[in-house]
Amino acid sequence: MVRKFIKYFTIAMLFPFLSFAEKFSANVDRNQIGMGENFVLELKLSDASPKNSPDISELKKVFNLMGLQQSSRTMIMNGQVSTSTSWHYTLTPKKIGTQTIPEMSIESSEGKVTSKPITISVEKASQLPSTDASHDVTITAQISKPNPYKNEPIVYTVKLTSPQNLADLKLGDLSVENAVVEAYGKPKVSESVESGIAVKVVEVKYIITPLKSGSLTIPSFVMQGAVLVQGKSSLDPFSSDDLDAFGLLGKLGSLSPFDEGRLEPFSVASDPISLEIQKPIQGISPWLPATSLKITENWNNAQTPKVGEPLTRTFTIVAEGVTKSQLPSLKAQQSKGNDFKVYGDKPSTEESLKNNRVASWRQEGYTLIPQQSGTLTLPEISIPWWNVKEGKIEYAKIPQRIVYVAPIPQDNSQNSQITQSNPQEKVNLPDAPSSAQSPPPTTQAVSESKQSNWMFYGVSSALLILLILTVIVIVRLLRRKAKVERKNIHSSKDRIREEPKLEILPLNNKKIEDIKTAEELYRYLQSYASQHWGASQNVSLDTLFSTLKKQRPDLEQKYIDALLIPLQDTLYADKKIDLEEIKKCLMDILITNKKGRKEKSKEKDRLPDLNPQ
Repeated sequence: MVRKFIKYFTIAMLFPFLSFAEKFSANVDRNQIGMGENFVLELKLSDASPKNSPDISELKKVFNLMGLQQSSRTMIMNGQVSTSTSWHYTLTPKKIGTQTIPEMSIESSEGKVTSKPITISVEKASQLPSTDASHDVTITAQISKPNPYKNEPIVYTVKLTSPQNLADLKLGDLSVENAVVEAYGKPKVSESVESGIAVKVVEVKYIITPLKSGSLTIPSFVMQGAVLVQGKSSLDPFSSDDLDAFGLLGKLGSLSPFDEGRLEPFSVASDPISLEIQKPIQGISPWLPATSLKITENWNNAQTPKVGEPLTRTFTIVAEGVTKSQLPSLKAQQSKGNDFKVYGDKPSTEESLKNNRVASWRQEGYTLIPQQSGTLTLPEISIPWWNVKEGKIEYAKIPQRIVYVAPIPQDNSQNSQITQSNPQEKVNLPDAPSSAQSPPPTTQAVSESKQSNWMFYGVSSALLILLILTVIVIVRLLRRKAKVERKNIHSSKDRIREEPKLEILPLNNKKIEDIKTAEELYRYLQSYASQHWGASQNVSLDTLFSTLKKQRPDLEQKYIDALLIPLQDTLYADKKIDLEEIKKCLMDILITNKKGRKEKSKEKDRLPDLNPQ
């Protein structure tokens, strides 16, 4: 009894001088926000000293970082010491849907501590103002044509203007239903004068290709950033690491660490734009609306075609009002029948904006090998297209070409040799001695004949022995290989039981298996490339697969073309494709790439031998 009393008395006397155990917590000021709105995340470390700042690399994959404020305090109450360090992050979401603030960790004086994840619900943007009067920032948006045809690309231009210095600009994600959205180039930053006032201008352009006729709405485009407010102490340091989606916009103007001012965040959104998409004209397949389209041929008249010898032929298509992905391939029109074998090179394409209109060209080179001699015909090349200015169908043509193919020259060198004569004809041959008159063989000739026989038997025996040894070696190697394979099979089974199955995680609550259209697959790949490969948002289809090639250098170009070309055909030419097969191939590529990164990570994390010999 006395011992228990002493024990409790000692604990009661020491309790006021003890501090609480370390704790790292995460809290938000609200769990439901609209796209483009700001919210505050607080990370708090209690009763421990931080060795560095929290690791927020995973956080910045889901949210834009708009501002940071750090504070520390120490409290002593009733003899109890309490310390805390807090980080307040001003964040905006990158995507709509349920988003998760992941676990975050920090190294402290008491060791590594980790916060718990938090779920945030991001809804569609409440209508943000197009002008932030308090910060003097205005955003506008316009389109190049209000009533385009189906598959006719238009240019969507967004401008942000402000007379103040800007920093940490971030672009929202532009997604339009029933349309393909591709960013054009990088954002353009310049200075201009409006109403006699010098302003800074940020201009962003997108190419939007409608895929269906009828009404189409381009939603509000959100742009966020910060302005430098003069005359206030610089309390809120902003990170410049997390820039906009294109990796271009940093701090603008004359902002420097020595400026006396504070960065205040802003969010503005352009007004939505409604369009009426015209129906395609019947009888044109594939449907190709354009302002102009021409085709030229490069043919070398000095070529002297012969059977089996290659000819070269090059075509260049130049168009306005058409993206490079829409320009058709001419391979199917190169030859009809079996007169030529046709081999095509990889086409070259380019795209630009001319007078706020899309301009593009495509160059294709072909090698044709004649299979027979005589007068052969290369068929006419024809591209039907719809002239949107004149409102009529037109044809870009290359007329048929007549080619005379010479036969393969025959080798007559054997004609001078004596051939088998007609038995009825008399052939004068030199007199030959009869067998009775022929001299008997000499001793030297007999000796040489025996020596030749012995040499033949010796070489044959050596070859037989070498063959037997080779068979023995091959059998041993096969047995050893089989043994290794059996061992690998057992180890693979054990590894499969131990390692988790790799899979492609869903994006925006949608799995790749649930995708039903090529348009949805395109958007999925854009999001996947942005999240996992660091690609720009709204990246074009060609750039998307170029990024895939960089991720998988071992992947042959023909396999990439087997995925890229069908997607282009179904998006822009309404061709039917096996979407499930394309999804399966893409999943195999993405999972293999993910597995490769995991294995490289394991190799990197493996510790070296402690006592290497």
